[in-house]
Amino acid sequence: MKKIIFFAVIATITLAGCATKRHGRLSPLSQVEKGVYDCEQIRVELAKIEEFQKQMAENSKINIASVGGFLGDFGLGNAMERNAASKSALKRQEELVQLQREKECE
Repeated sequence: MKKIIFFAVIATITLAGCATKRHGRLSPLSQVEKGVYDCEQIRVELAKIEEFQKQMAENSKINIASVGGFLGDFGLGNAMERNAASKSALKRQEELVQLQREKECE
């Protein structure tokens, strides 16, 4: 009986570690996007990135997934996920700002 309880506890802790939050990723600008986006579309895409970043900040608040992730890997999985999502958003934002300059948008 003690073995069953022990393995149940281990399984619970292991599964809690899998509760890492998912933020998604934004893809870099493709050559097609660079060629066809006009100034208005660039502004819309920049607004989408801003919304993505707001949602990421909202999802980063402490909840049961945070607690589970912390128990499983001391929060490293959640931090790595947030960092990767943030990097993807910043890269796309930088590319869009550069495209704005190239197309001489106001």
